[in-house]
Amino acid sequence: MTHQDQVTSIFVPTSSLLASPTNPRKRFDEEKIQGMADTMATVGVLQPLVVRNFKGKKGKYEIVAGETRWRAATVAGLDQVPVIVRELTDQQVIKIQVIENLQRTDLHPLEEAEGFKLLLDKSQDLVPYTVQELAKEIGKSPRTIFASMQLCNLCDAAKKVFYEGFLSASTALLIARIPGELLQKKAISELKKDIRPGEALSYRRAQDLLKTRFTLQLSKAPFDINDPNLVKSAGTCTECPKRTGNCREAYPDIESADVCTDPDCHSNKRGNHVLHLKKEGARIIEGEAAKKILPYSSNYIDGGYIEYDQNMHRGKCSGNRLDELLADDPPELLTVIHPVSGDIVRVYKENEAMQKLAAKGLIDTVLASGKSSAEKQREADAKLDRAYRAGYLEAVRAEFDTKNGNGFSYFETRMIATVFFNRLDFEDRKSVIKVWWPERATGTMHDAVSDFSRSIPDFSLDDLELLLIDCALVSELRCDSYNFDRYPPERLLAFIKHYEIDIDHIKDAVDLRIWEEKSRKKTNLPRPTPRSAAQAQESKAPENQEALVAELAGDLSPEEAALIEPAAQADETSAAQAPKNKFEEIKAKKLAKIHKKESAKADESNGTAAAAAA
Repeated sequence: MTHQDQVTSIFVPTSSLLASPTNPRKRFDEEKIQGMADTMATVGVLQPLVVRNFKGKKGKYEIVAGETRWRAATVAGLDQVPVIVRELTDQQVIKIQVIENLQRTDLHPLEEAEGFKLLLDKSQDLVPYTVQELAKEIGKSPRTIFASMQLCNLCDAAKKVFYEGFLSASTALLIARIPGELLQKKAISELKKDIRPGEALSYRRAQDLLKTRFTLQLSKAPFDINDPNLVKSAGTCTECPKRTGNCREAYPDIESADVCTDPDCHSNKRGNHVLHLKKEGARIIEGEAAKKILPYSSNYIDGGYIEYDQNMHRGKCSGNRLDELLADDPPELLTVIHPVSGDIVRVYKENEAMQKLAAKGLIDTVLASGKSSAEKQREADAKLDRAYRAGYLEAVRAEFDTKNGNGFSYFETRMIATVFFNRLDFEDRKSVIKVWWPERATGTMHDAVSDFSRSIPDFSLDDLELLLIDCALVSELRCDSYNFDRYPPERLLAFIKHYEIDIDHIKDAVDLRIWEEKSRKKTNLPRPTPRSAAQAQESKAPENQEALVAELAGDLSPEEAALIEPAAQADETSAAQAPKNKFEEIKAKKLAKIHKKESAKADESNGTAAAAAA
């Protein structure tokens, strides 16, 4: 059977179509569907749906591609829709559905991940793609696909809040790494408690909370998991029923047998362990002092300390553990409580440990000090330079204060605008380029961004002030389909209000531009309904201007006629290359004729009416 034999174009009853059970798209924008339905009520369904005969359901068709159009046609009350009936295998259906969804601009990251899973799933009775084959097919890197696939590990509750916009893609990945549905639900509940009213969920805050509460591998516990007295009601961790290995039926989705599923108990044991260390006389460092040693969310050690059991590779240490090298004469062991995660980190003072290694002949004295004399001199010079810089800033602030509110000079404005632009992230700098240099807004735009930054010193004062406004507002041009309504462009709207701009007039202009662009490709599209009074007045111009232009075609030269109706020309290639700007010029002239004729008619009517009145 040939490909042509497999494809048939027909009209079928809307009620005979059924959604495909394998369609990875689970969410449908009701507002978009209503908009499509309004259009379909006037012009019908312009693009046929792709369907196949539904297995086991006589007279029914499975929608392979076009479920949104089917839903819109149903809302519009259409009895029939055009379809292309194809004979497709299950694997072909899945491929068409996934690839179609991946090409959508409003595709949610979770839908993308589930689409990848469908094509890569070896459990189906199909021939799956390899990651490399899929990457080549859709133009993404294997690394991107692997990262995206982790979202499929989200439980249903996590998927729900992800779709609702509570989780960003990066935060959802953190949740997806938590083993098991129960722990993921607990994590989401904790995150919701941690958000104050009116605030968005911070990735850093979520990362810190989830690490502290839900990354609970017992092999990494800072306390003795076999100690029954840390929390007497819980007993040992190894025998606890909330350890995954002791209750596999409750946690079948967690592979490791050594995960604690009770973060509160884990936290209590850690706290009691610290209390025991204090009673035993251990030196505990916590709070602000701990922040200087553990300044980051990770357990990276700073401030002149070193992990007590670090493997040493200096001098003659040969990779042995520091505490073993100094077992007969150890430095004071310090216990640092991480100010964010609560992790217990044991350290030595680095200089003290190095001196003891030097005394044993394992490292030389220069290494023992940790720094050479030259390095120490550079540190001293840097410290002095920091003091100079602080003095510079103080003097600049004092000088500016003497201006008594005269505003920024050209020099000051130029400096601030340059810094602000260069501190925007790259996507926002690209958006600025699109506004200022639209002719350079192509490709990766790296050269354009660099050239623009170098050109700022040549800007006028007015341009610099305008650039500052752009830098303040440009980040609000970006919005995602799954959370744009949660985070409105507050700064943009504040400027709109401040300048008393008619926001409806802006929306009307955008609607009209989009309509005109679509009208070049499709006919009979309904003109958008104006929101503002000014646009409504403008819309009273002749309704079918394209038709009136066509009526004047008799006045056109052959060259003009060829430009307005390129399809009438025999040479399709040259017609497709007809200059659009010339077409617009001719069209404008013809419309001017129309308006002139209408004005003459109006004047004639007014004159007749005046004569009758006289």
